[in-house]
Amino acid sequence: MDIIWSKKAGETFQKNIDYLKENWTEVEVKKFITRVFSYLETLSEEPLISRKTYKTKNTHIGVIIPHISVVYRIKLKTTL
Repeated sequence: MDIIWSKKAGETFQKNIDYLKENWTEVEVKKFITRVFSYLETLSEEPLISRKTYKTKNTHIGVIIPHISVVYRIKLKTTL
């Protein structure tokens, strides 16, 4: 599955990194980035690993760390 970041997701990710850089060490920043991309790699292989939100069709939520979650929607590819 391809993962396409929304503009808001990219901005939020950068804000989280900026916050970590200001308040934590470089080690924690690297751990966070590694954890996010590791989760996304797993998600691309197993898109149904996270629970459904039931608010919007095909939308799921997964926890990256206790205060940061990823919300995503699965879109089926159409072939012509």
